[in-house]
Formats: sequence, C-alpha cells, structure tokens
Amino acid sequence: MKLSKSLILLTLMLSTGLAYADDMATKIAEKGERFLESLQKEINFTELLSKSNSMYSAGATRTATAVPADIAQKDKQWIDWKKNGGNKEAFITEVLESACSKTVQQLSARKNYITEVFIMDKMGATICASPATSDYDQGDEAKWQEPFLNGKTPFVGKTEKDESTGVTQGQVSYLLKNAGQNIGVITIGLKSK
Repeated sequence: MKLSKSLILLTLMLSTGLAYADDMATKIAEKGERFLESLQKEINFTELLSKSNSMYSAGATRTATAVPADIAQKDKQWIDWKKNGGNKEAFITEVLESACSKTVQQLSARKNYITEVFIMDKMGATICASPATSDYDQGDEAKWQEPFLNGKTPFVGKTEKDESTGVTQGQVSYLLKNAGQNIGVITIGLKSK
C-alpha cells in the first residue's frame, strides 16, 4: 500500500511540474508573439532575409549537420571576438550595427521582459541581433532547426541561464516565410520571471 501511495504522489508531482512547464511555454510564446507583431510593423523581414539569402547559390540548403564553410569561418571569428576579445571583423559590426539590430534594440528597451532578439537566414547565420549572440551560426541549434527544418513554430526552448545575456530566460523561435517558402527564423528571449 505504501508503494502505491508513493507512486500516486510521484505521479501527481510530475503532472503538476509538466503542467507548470506547459503553462510557462504558453506564456513565453504569447509574449513573444506580441513582441513579434510589433517588430513586423518596423522591420520588413522578407526584404531583410531576401537580401541575406541571395548570397547563397540557388537551391542551396542546409541540414542539421552540414555547415557551409563561410558560416563556419565566420562563426569561429565571432566566437573568438566574443570570448577572447579577438578582432571585431567587419561582418560582426555589420550585423550588430545594422538598421534591423538598432530597431530591435530600441523596441526591446521598451519591454523590460525582452532579453534578446536575433534573426537568422535560411542557413542559420545571424543577420540581426541585439545584444550580440554567443555565436554566429545558429543552424546547429534547435532554435533554428526545429522551426526551419521541422516546421515546429513557435518553438519554445527550455528556460535556462543564457550565456550571451547572463539572464535566466526562455526563448521562443518563429519560422519566417514568404510566399510559402521558409526564409528564416527569429528567436526572442524573454525573462523567465
């Protein structure tokens, strides 16, 4: 009899924890969607991503494991700059000081629950960010893969302390499309409390 009471108690605890996690994910997705709607009034995602995606050869695609060489090289340079104070290459300045990044920064500053926002192109490269992300290549992470490759949108990641912001946050990622085609992903970080 004691075993069954313990099992019932454990089941109740787990189901309560899962319900809380589902509720938290729903709240993160709802807040993220409201912020995304305000960004869409200020940023033309189709234009922004068309420009970035046009740099790749026609028909170029990315899988979860195949990293284009130029993205891998830029990712290494970005990480070196971010972690070690290495050279701030021109492409880093271009991403972080773009009109898109400045708009994201201004809109985020008005919402005290937004911790970060970044936009990735069809290969997972960061093309707009505020603040600077930990790395340039997001294509090897679930935040890009789940929406872009698997169509799971919104995709809510687990709540954790983020390396780039230093804040405990949840992230929600949305697939960006144009004329039925996947063109990119936006990830929005939100304070967990």
